[in-house]
Amino acid sequence: MKASMVYLLEFVHEYSNIMHLCNDLAYYMKLTIGEPVYSNSSKKNTFTMLLDTGSSNAAVATSSCCSKLSVHTYSCTSSSTCKSYNNGEQVQVNYVIGSWTGNMVQDTFSSPNMSALPNIPFATITSQSNFLDGGFDGILGMAYSSIAEPQNEPPMTMQEALVSQNIIKDIFSLQLCGVLQPYVNGYLPTADSGLIVLGGIQAPNTTAPYRGNIVYSPIVQKKWYVVLVTNMGYNGVSLNYSCSVYNTPKSIVDSGTSNLVVPTSVYTTLLSQIQAATLAAIPSFPLDYFSDSVACCESYCDPSDASSPLLSLPSITVSMALDGNTKEHFTITIPPTYYWRPISASNGFTTSNCRIYGISEGTGTMLGNVFMDGLHIIHDREHSQMGFAIADNCANKANSSKTISITPISTSWCDCIASTMKTDNLLSSYWPGSKPCFFWFWWDYVIIVAACIIVFCGAIVVYLYIVKRIRRSRNASPPLQQTLLENTPSAILSSNSSDHILIAQEEHRTAQGSKD
Repeated sequence: MKASMVYLLEFVHEYSNIMHLCNDLAYYMKLTIGEPVYSNSSKKNTFTMLLDTGSSNAAVATSSCCSKLSVHTYSCTSSSTCKSYNNGEQVQVNYVIGSWTGNMVQDTFSSPNMSALPNIPFATITSQSNFLDGGFDGILGMAYSSIAEPQNEPPMTMQEALVSQNIIKDIFSLQLCGVLQPYVNGYLPTADSGLIVLGGIQAPNTTAPYRGNIVYSPIVQKKWYVVLVTNMGYNGVSLNYSCSVYNTPKSIVDSGTSNLVVPTSVYTTLLSQIQAATLAAIPSFPLDYFSDSVACCESYCDPSDASSPLLSLPSITVSMALDGNTKEHFTITIPPTYYWRPISASNGFTTSNCRIYGISEGTGTMLGNVFMDGLHIIHDREHSQMGFAIADNCANKANSSKTISITPISTSWCDCIASTMKTDNLLSSYWPGSKPCFFWFWWDYVIIVAACIIVFCGAIVVYLYIVKRIRRSRNASPPLQQTLLENTPSAILSSNSSDHILIAQEEHRTAQGSKD
């Protein structure tokens, strides 16, 4: 059966669950797990799941770990469709912040816009540390199963399970509108802040979730959604780093990360430039706010203030490899309303709408919500490419101010692949021409030298063989007597005596003389 179904699911956000600043706004979706499938009677088994394209495990809370937490818990024994998966193997997953341990099961997933999907593997969380503190009941990892736990026998993701059952094609798309971005346009945020399309780019009979053209960038590795960043800039000027710096050890697109995370050297340069521009616009701006852990709740940090001086700051630019042409890249602008990220902050009594610096220092590059908000992003796993377009027709009325443009680059974006990844990627090969990129390695030189030696030695062998054949040919030439025997009339040659041969020679000379 040909996979052709497309499912549309909406992201939701429950503001009542935002209790602390550390509970950064993220993208959640409602999933009904087990029986009964989604209906008016399935509230007890409907869960708020964090969508994370930077991990690959699905998991949901149980009473074993979380009975005292403000989360909704799942019970396998209460679902007639729940079954053990891999003999209920125990699995542990660690994140940058938080971890959990659980046991593998499989059950049916359903939602308002998605029919019952059977046998989706996930973990039932039995213990956790600093994980279920953000107002969600579980996590839905959407990266490749190659990074799922346990590593010895990684479970399929929901996406892979649906593809393996020929229910959908191996592609999904995210429209991320920005949870609090509607404030900038004069609207109050609503529960729906985006959508996910399973099996396609746009669900049938729906309004287009993007505007303009889609530009594609190749996926470098089938682990995370690893891409190639070719450049970064501020105020239209490049930060002037070698592109390999951005991609060492890797650059990933990750919906589970709030900020734009960049390497230390890039962070320092970018911070310096943003700090200078911000202080030029607001001289009294406290330096403490140039931190990804301190919220700015001053009047000029109010997300609903469309005239705030913060919104007049320059944009950050992120450029990425353009699929199909190694000499072109596309650039996405990130205006200040995204990198001065809107948040809801609580002191335990009241909640304020504020902003927080959305750039973080890290290892490699993580293109989180600061980058992804305002975009429609296609995860085309079937063709190993990521598509990007400007988000449009958002349910929460957010209006994206991001832009995308294509420009040539002076060198090939193959040069941007990190040295540690040159032998493990989808873009390069050991032979020129078969893939977009080709790199010389020490063993290439060894092979070439060895080939030259083999050719040289082969030439010598051929030469000696030819010389030997010529010598044999000369040695095999007939002697004079044999030649004469072959050329003398048969009557004379009837004798094998050498004397007869000499007589024949003499008679022949006499005959020649008489003629003369």
